[in-house]
Amino acid sequence: MDFELGCVFSHWIFLWTIVYYFNILPLPSPYYFLILAIIYNVFHGFYLLYKTKNISHNLIYWGIITVTKIIPAYVIRNNKKSINDIYFGCLLFIAYLLYYYNYCNVDKILNGNYFKNPSYGKLMKEIFTFFKL
Repeated sequence: MDFELGCVFSHWIFLWTIVYYFNILPLPSPYYFLILAIIYNVFHGFYLLYKTKNISHNLIYWGIITVTKIIPAYVIRNNKKSINDIYFGCLLFIAYLLYYYNYCNVDKILNGNYFKNPSYGKLMKEIFTFFKL
């Protein structure tokens, strides 16, 4: 069973970025968590490339990371930042963990199968199918 979209914290960060950038709600800046997500995605991208050896899939992966993480981090880099950004991000991560524990496929992580069989995830698989890769 693949992870649902809500089961990936990276999507939560992207949603937080959209809400922050368009000032939909008065939220703290997601900048620090975007940087953490970029760092994670660098390691994850190289790991997937090493395991799958599929360059075309990895290029699409990096295109999506650029659009959802790198460009937003660049756009909000000069905005005001405070310690509240980190507090809010940590609370959001705790809420994510609670959501994940209750609604997502916890067995896959607890059994260690996620790291034995690396996957690009459901969204990426749909993109690969759409482009017939």
